[in-house]
Amino acid sequence: MALNWLDKAIEAVSPTLAEDRAISRHNIGVYNYWKQQGYDAGQDTRRRANTGIDRHPEDYVTAGTYDQIIANLFQLYRNDAMTKSIVDVIPTYMGESRPLAATEDTTFNDEATSYFNDVFWNMADARRRPGVDFGTLQTLWTKYSYLGGDMFFAIMGDSLFPYEGLQIQTPSKLRADKLITNGIRVDGKSTNRVTHYYITDGDASGKYTRLPENAGFFAPSKYWRPCMLRAAPELHSVVGALQDYGETIQNVQSKIKFESMLFTVERNGAVTGGAGSKLVSRGGTGEQVEHSEADYGLRFKTTGSPGEDFQLSNMNNPGSQHVPYMEHMARIIGSGVGLPVEVILHIYTNGSYTANRAARADFLQYLTDRWAWRNKVLNQRVYNWQIAKAITRGDIRPAPVVNGRSQWNKCTWSLPHLRQIDEGKEITADVKKWGACQDSLSDWGRESGRSRDQLLDAHDRDVKDMKARADEIGVTLSEYAGELFKASAAGSEGPALPDDAKQGAGVDKWLI
Repeated sequence: MALNWLDKAIEAVSPTLAEDRAISRHNIGVYNYWKQQGYDAGQDTRRRANTGIDRHPEDYVTAGTYDQIIANLFQLYRNDAMTKSIVDVIPTYMGESRPLAATEDTTFNDEATSYFNDVFWNMADARRRPGVDFGTLQTLWTKYSYLGGDMFFAIMGDSLFPYEGLQIQTPSKLRADKLITNGIRVDGKSTNRVTHYYITDGDASGKYTRLPENAGFFAPSKYWRPCMLRAAPELHSVVGALQDYGETIQNVQSKIKFESMLFTVERNGAVTGGAGSKLVSRGGTGEQVEHSEADYGLRFKTTGSPGEDFQLSNMNNPGSQHVPYMEHMARIIGSGVGLPVEVILHIYTNGSYTANRAARADFLQYLTDRWAWRNKVLNQRVYNWQIAKAITRGDIRPAPVVNGRSQWNKCTWSLPHLRQIDEGKEITADVKKWGACQDSLSDWGRESGRSRDQLLDAHDRDVKDMKARADEIGVTLSEYAGELFKASAAGSEGPALPDDAKQGAGVDKWLI
């Protein structure tokens, strides 16, 4: 490469510096070459300019827009049917999760499970609002995670006081403190561990409450960057699409309403324009005939001359592509959230049984993921807090110790249950999975909030009661149970029964 006069001058004074300049020039050339040869996603073009490289944590990115995102979503929830459908359908299917203590001491399990579900459950809300128990708090968190992102449940005695994520803010007088971001303070050490939360009262007083990290449970929606402190609402990426969807519906509806008022005046075969909402009788006296006021505040008059006639316009809205296009928009919104369009629109008539079943399977996987996250950030932490307090106070017995470690916090949580399209087929599939050791009674019990032992106990009670009734009416258990099997098989498409069961013989073994 030829040297310019500056390079020659620098070389004469400092060969080392001249060499460094040459190496840097070479490296820049290599960088620019591979920049042009690399990923299309990294190219800066006229149509798609680069947004710039942002190495700031996500909390700095959201700090300036967090409140506005939530405000937009709140407004959509209040006024947009699509948004309300999404936010309401998730907790409806997820329901409330209840714990089942799962230690090796069945007596402790009964005591711990009963304490949480029977004692704490109904007093979980510190404000003692009617109908608000721990299940309701779970539902409120699930809804708010889509609209507001995260919540803070402050401990007040044996109850919880829920604060919205909007109330977690940095006080204005502390905005220069680099250890506080979006209302959360860290210790400034290598781990940047969370130490405090700043909660605003939400009024004009400007008062804040400084709560230590262990004063409650901060429950965020799902993180998507490794170092995030605050999580954006789950619907943040589809705000624009939701607004477009609602505006499209409004615009089409306005067009339909306007077209319904349009008419033409025919006079001796000639057509003139006008607008109105109703047909009027033709006048023969030449007097002016006043039309009814249109929805848009317009008033029209005409001379009711002979030969005049009014014709309403032929409406062609919505067009044949309107419904498919709206469903397409709904699919885009659903894909951004992870929901099948069938669930969002509550429409299961457009696809086959197989397609609808696949959609619901995807939805169940989605629900399971959300269920697992809620258990991690809220349910399990609240359970640990309550059971530890109950053991300390002597309300329940100490937990068993296995391999030198207490099992006080071991429990399972009931799974969300998704109603199946064809219960008979699903039962058949469940039985086959159980026979192939892919499922267990414990797995089945989690959907109903019951343990394996509770399922077996209920089954044993049923068999015992059936035997007692069979003895009472003077028939064998096989005969009595066989009639039940026949009635069940006649009313469902459940698993086929063995021949001996169908005949009422040897049914005992199917009840064990």
